[in-house]
Amino acid sequence: MVLYFFNSFTRQIMESVRDNLVRSYEGNPQSIVVIYHTPAHFDVWDAVDFLKRHVWSSDYVIYKSAESGFESCA
Repeated sequence: MVLYFFNSFTRQIMESVRDNLVRSYEGNPQSIVVIYHTPAHFDVWDAVDFLKRHVWSSDYVIYKSAESGFESCA
């Protein structure tokens, strides 16, 4: 699963999206990549245990789950 966000949500909505993704992952672990462009609320995604920052800059952050299998997202 690849999710792309262009800072389209308020913090509250982004937290809700994150919480839904966490519940989905807990029920069915799978490969996940989150691409977050203009990451105003990147700390929301930093809090997810199974996602790790793979690439980041002031313009974007890319998170990957351990199962993602993607060697390079940049």
